Amino acid sequence: MFPKTKKKPKASKAIPETVLVELRRRSLDMCEAAMIGCGNFAVDAHHIKARARGGSNSLKNLLHLCRACHRKITDNMPGTERFRTHRWQEEGIDENGNQLYW
Repeated sequence: MFPKTKKKPKASKAIPETVLVELRRRSLDMCEAAMIGCGNFAVDAHHIKARARGGSNSLKNLLHLCRACHRKITDNMPGTERFRTHRWQEEGIDENGNQLYW
């Protein structure tokens, strides 16, 4: 048979507790989206750049949001574009395919 190989442990997907504490401190437990009519307490951590696209669990990539604003951002509701990044922004092109940097 094949020799046994050591498997690398998978990276944890959970946001470290130290980062969550700093996120709560930064937001004062209030929703950071501050959409019109929102004055709710924050309960969710939102990744600006999704982990599936290489985003990290760092404080600069996280927003502390209330459940309602998190749902609107996740569902790509109009007016929520500033709270997430898109593939075309990461690749340096605009939504029309034009090069942003040269």
